[in-house]
Amino acid sequence: MYVYTRTEPGLLTVGFYDPKGNWIPESDHSNRHAAAERVAYLNGKAQQGPPPHQEQACTSTGATPT
Repeated sequence: MYVYTRTEPGLLTVGFYDPKGNWIPESDHSNRHAAAERVAYLNGKAQQGPPPHQEQACTSTGATPT
């Protein structure tokens, strides 16, 4: 299940926890609304039209939520 968390001031990161409890980031967003829309889309919420805009894909693999 995808969730979002504030990873630093002004930045929300969408991702999930793998079975070992490691945080796996998927994308970064500057506001809660965009992060929540992305989470809903990734978790299978039925939507009309294209998927929500993905502001920035995460390239790091070691992000730690705060």
